[in-house]
Amino acid sequence: MVCRAGIPAPVPEGIVEAIRGREDAGAFVDLTRQAAFCVGDPVQIVAGPFADHVARFEGLNDEQRVVLLLDLLGRKLRVAVPAETVTACA
Repeated sequence: MVCRAGIPAPVPEGIVEAIRGREDAGAFVDLTRQAAFCVGDPVQIVAGPFADHVARFEGLNDEQRVVLLLDLLGRKLRVAVPAETVTACA
């Protein structure tokens, strides 16, 4: 339950549904998920709009996505992509 000053407070629409979407068969959400990479590791993006780009791993966000630092057209850009679209650089 989310409270403000001890009083139950509403949460933005979609928050509860997003959490329920991450439940396993036992209705639990795994909060111990570990990153497969260390901060600063180079990774290859293998799918999506940034496919074939190399980026630096920044971390994980709350939406089950990896946060990357991508050098695009000479500019550093922070992007969040699905974890399954990134692999370690060969």
